Amino acid sequence: MKKYFAVVLIFCIMVSGCVQEKACEEKWKCSDWSDCINGFRTRSCKDVNACGTEKTKPVERVSCEPKSGVQFKAGMWSMFRISSGTKPGFVRYEAIGPVTIHGKKYAGIEMTVMSDTMETVYEWLYPLSVLGMPSWEMNPEYTVVKALRPLTAVKCSKNEVYPHQGYVSIEETKKYIGSVLSGEFLGTEEYKTNGNKIIQVEKYRIKNREYWLSYDVPFLPVAKLIEKTQSGEKTTELVDFGMSGGRGDITDKELDSFCLE
Repeated sequence: MKKYFAVVLIFCIMVSGCVQEKACEEKWKCSDWSDCINGFRTRSCKDVNACGTEKTKPVERVSCEPKSGVQFKAGMWSMFRISSGTKPGFVRYEAIGPVTIHGKKYAGIEMTVMSDTMETVYEWLYPLSVLGMPSWEMNPEYTVVKALRPLTAVKCSKNEVYPHQGYVSIEETKKYIGSVLSGEFLGTEEYKTNGNKIIQVEKYRIKNREYWLSYDVPFLPVAKLIEKTQSGEKTTELVDFGMSGGRGDITDKELDSFCLE
């Protein structure tokens, strides 16, 4: 009888696979992104555990075209929900321009910060270059702040620089993406926005932050950012985005009235 069970066990191992080995866990390491060549950036990724599968292999080729969110296009926009244990707030970015101040053309970034009690609009306006693009190499010539709630007020400052959180120039976005790609790769998955757009994201961890990186989102090139702090978890999550349809909330008349020459 013992001999019979031994034969059955050997047959089970060889043929039926009844003794399961632990599945190989892929661990990918990638080279730096190449320069933009013929509309694409490339890199090479290698599974250091040599599993022989590619279930979580990172993207190795991405577009350098405007839809990747690394180049300014008037009308593009994105909106994020920010949650940190209290009522959520929202931040909306828009690419605006051209707008006119005292007969001169400008373009730039508008950021609207919203909560249940307040709504404030910030604009950073740059002179238009000869190619009709904002002159990113210069400081914004005007910084405009417009309060919409609880009271309406407009303030315009010339040659006063406020840091903005948008990534609209090629160099800004390259720097941001490069810093994220230096983190621990966690895998890829699809992300669905409230507007039913489906985008591919790569997930990375750097210390206490988890980034869901997307090359399709304008301004801040992430679909989700999770930050763990001593006071709890803060999440910035993409609500929706578009490459057209954005419009500024500060009129040319208001700019002429409040922005000095």
